[in-house]
Amino acid sequence: MHPAQRVLAFCALFATLPGLWIAVDSIVALLFPLVAVVVAIPLFVRPRIAFVRVCVCVGALLLVGGVLFVLLGLFLFLPSAVLLLLAAGADLAVRPRTGRVLVAAGALLTAAVVAVCAYGGWHFYLRPALAEPHAYRAVLDPDAGVLDEGLGDEEDRLRAQGAAWVYGSASDEGEFLEVGFRDDLPADRREDLRRQIELMPGVRSVALCPVSECG
Repeated sequence: MHPAQRVLAFCALFATLPGLWIAVDSIVALLFPLVAVVVAIPLFVRPRIAFVRVCVCVGALLLVGGVLFVLLGLFLFLPSAVLLLLAAGADLAVRPRTGRVLVAAGALLTAAVVAVCAYGGWHFYLRPALAEPHAYRAVLDPDAGVLDEGLGDEEDRLRAQGAAWVYGSASDEGEFLEVGFRDDLPADRREDLRRQIELMPGVRSVALCPVSECG
């Protein structure tokens, strides 16, 4: 087979990354890795004819699955399906002109997948990690019943100190109070807000909350 076909097959495996990324902590966390393993099968096939057949079979299976099981999110693997079908026909030694067109199409599709991965990495990971926190998170004493009784006047006092929003939450890890503030709030007002939160009954500790956790 031509090396370009194997490159496109590798690109098909790379194109599974968005699906695997989205599947983390979801109900399809086990299904999507299995799909990625199936996509990788053509990379281990050596004979040219067998490679073409496997690419066509896997690609067609992914196309059908992406349409029939769209609610499970299998449509995320449609780029991989298309790339495998392109890899099956991108034999530059047999069909130079057609092969070049298929390779170009595969390159464009792979570039689109790379762009999606880059944007997702920046939007969901790098930008929150680099952004300056604009919220405080207070750890609450569960026995104090702060969330059960409601904040009432406390929320009004926090807003008077510059709070933009106040949100209480409870989980297996405990009870928390998140208090956001505007980016243009002066440093001294932020400190006053933090002290006001500390003075609230039932508050154990207060600290800045990363953007990735508090938005």
